[in-house]
Amino acid sequence: MGFSLEASTVVIARFPYSDLTKWTNRPVLVLANAGLDDWVLGQITTNPEIDDFAIELTNDSLADCSLNTVSYYRPNKIFTGNGRIIDRAVARLKPAVFNHLLDATIDILNHNRMKQ
Repeated sequence: MGFSLEASTVVIARFPYSDLTKWTNRPVLVLANAGLDDWVLGQITTNPEIDDFAIELTNDSLADCSLNTVSYYRPNKIFTGNGRIIDRAVARLKPAVFNHLLDATIDILNHNRMKQ
């Protein structure tokens, strides 16, 4: 695709199997640059019934390219990954869609804020 790696990019990342002998490719959303070639990433799945937080992504969600199938962003499943696990960029979200997903992620974190 020729995308630069930045927030709002959907990428394919390599994840190890539990025995660490093989990898599988999974789509993830780049949420932020964490520095030193580390990225804050969010899980994307095609399973619509995975949990109550999942947010639907369709081709209308994308600024360019298309999805093979309707997918779901999981704002409750975020992690930091090094750029070495990222295989390739496949799409970029529209700004309004990305901001909505980012807000959903922040809302989950804020819900757990401790009272002072």
